[in-house]
Amino acid sequence: MFNKEEESSSVFGNIARCYQKKGMYNEAIQKLEESLNILKQEKSLNSRINIGYAYQWLAEIYLKKGETKKSKEYSELCISQWNKYAPGLLRLIS
Repeated sequence: MFNKEEESSSVFGNIARCYQKKGMYNEAIQKLEESLNILKQEKSLNSRINIGYAYQWLAEIYLKKGETKKSKEYSELCISQWNKYAPGLLRLIS
């Protein structure tokens, strides 16, 4: 599907969102985990903000799957991440 040069946190995140919107939650989780693995190695502010987005999306997915404990854990990770790196985004969490 993608060659190595195209494997980036953004590519994996975008694929995950597509899977999420199609209700393919396990596939979305896998791609978000791949995206997070890359993001956590990067040191830019943008990467730190995007880690929060990945956590938020994982929280949404787990909530849809009925796994509220995991959803809450990822929501808390998102809040912590954005509180530190992008407090203006905290309004996006519901």
